[in-house]
Amino acid sequence: MNLCLDQRRIPGISRFFADYLYDFPKVSAFFPFPAPFSAEHWIQAASQRRTATTPAADRGVLVTSLRRHMSRYGALPAAVQDNLERLQHPDCVAVVTGQQTGLFGGPTLTLHKALTTVLVAERLRQEKVNAVPIFWMASQDHDLQEVNHTWTLTPEAELLSFTSLAHEDEQGRPVGRLRWSGQIPSLIEEFTSASELPADTATLLRSVYTEGGTYATAFGRLLNRWFEAWGLLLLDPMEDDISALSSPFYQRAFERCHECSDALQSRNHQIEQAGYHVQVRQNSDATLLFVEDQRGIRQPLRRAGEQFQAGEQQFGGDEIRGLITTQPGRVSASALLRPLLQDYLLPTAIHVTGPAETAYLAQSACLHPIMDVHPPLILPRVSATVLDARATRLLEKYHLSVDQLWHEAAAELLAQRVIPAQIHAPVAEMRRDFQQHWQTLLEALGQFDSTLIDAAQTTASKIEHQLEQLEGRVGRSLSRRQEELQRQARHLQNSLYPHRNLQERVLSSAYMVGHWPKLLEQLHEQLRPECFDHQIVNLG
Repeated sequence: MNLCLDQRRIPGISRFFADYLYDFPKVSAFFPFPAPFSAEHWIQAASQRRTATTPAADRGVLVTSLRRHMSRYGALPAAVQDNLERLQHPDCVAVVTGQQTGLFGGPTLTLHKALTTVLVAERLRQEKVNAVPIFWMASQDHDLQEVNHTWTLTPEAELLSFTSLAHEDEQGRPVGRLRWSGQIPSLIEEFTSASELPADTATLLRSVYTEGGTYATAFGRLLNRWFEAWGLLLLDPMEDDISALSSPFYQRAFERCHECSDALQSRNHQIEQAGYHVQVRQNSDATLLFVEDQRGIRQPLRRAGEQFQAGEQQFGGDEIRGLITTQPGRVSASALLRPLLQDYLLPTAIHVTGPAETAYLAQSACLHPIMDVHPPLILPRVSATVLDARATRLLEKYHLSVDQLWHEAAAELLAQRVIPAQIHAPVAEMRRDFQQHWQTLLEALGQFDSTLIDAAQTTASKIEHQLEQLEGRVGRSLSRRQEELQRQARHLQNSLYPHRNLQERVLSSAYMVGHWPKLLEQLHEQLRPECFDHQIVNLG
């Protein structure tokens, strides 16, 4: 079973992203392509990419590099080798996504991004378009707090967090350079034991998270195993040969940093004038580049008069040009520039994104003509909640839907549904009588003194509120007395909307794949990338 829910019902969804999904003409001025939710438009984007100039990076060198560094993640699956061969051909386009290299695969949305990319590439091939799926591992990212923790569920549906503290003294360094210490085996043991995951999950995690390895290496090994059937290609931009391929792009960005900054300031103004929030703020002195200092800390490179500054270190223009040429691995792109580096290196026809990425790509789209890079079509990833058998039974038993949990706690919803008839019936009758007599009174007040109507309506609202409060208190009282009801509410809340957030944003990928050994195969079969609603997947 696969149901769909309007994403505009999700609490906190940005107005920009909601319009991108459901009212694209309102935001179309910020993107050089039509609405993305159509295979016809995907094919059109692929055709435009093929007829545009080929990627500036040497495709043969790129494929050789991908083959070399993917071999470090384990034996190359046959599907990976097939896709590497496809990518050699000049007519091949890429469907690309990316994500931070989070602990134990990061949150479940990592899986949704990768599967969206795989499914769209497969659909293009069905339409006789040569396409491959590529996952950009954000190893250059230095936000350790984004990647060093993960959440899991115990068999009692208790939420538990696990955090790696091994690198707390290395804040600011790209996570691709942070290496695991000897504490990682105990962290794996605690995680898998608390979740009661099968032995093969623990064995897999121990085999990919090894002392001396990095966040990026372990992440790559996991994805290589999980997606071996579909040949997902993995790109780590910190690999030496990828850094070398990126060097001309960084030079171009440096030489045109004034133009890029001016264009972004203008685009941000246009977005605000249209009534939207600017996703990524950029100072006018920004170059959109980062430089690693002598300690390995990633510092934004800013203009300082005729000079440039990264942290406490100052550079002349020629020094930056020399650094980019001789040590490109110390240079990286900002969040707004990184997608263009991806499109410089790869024949990107379609870029699969999350909600925040979609919004900031509205900003960076103005940079494509300045940087002479072909813009891809932006396709939001599949958004989904997975139901286990128990959650399905509980939703059916209490006549609930997943989106109700987005707006009211599961404990409250269940309490409302177990109020005894001898309490619920009199309250319901009281409400009916009140509404009937209230209307009569309101009409009489209007004839007697219309100035009393506002006060009377305020009183009526208070009475309605008090009746609802009474029902809620009765329900909570019952809930406290019924341990089983509490367990049921906890399972619904923590498995479907943990921490008042979407499942895909909280629960660990490793937990989900370990808990459902056939999860990826079932999601591959059921998810629909052309559907822009939130998809509810019942695994049975």
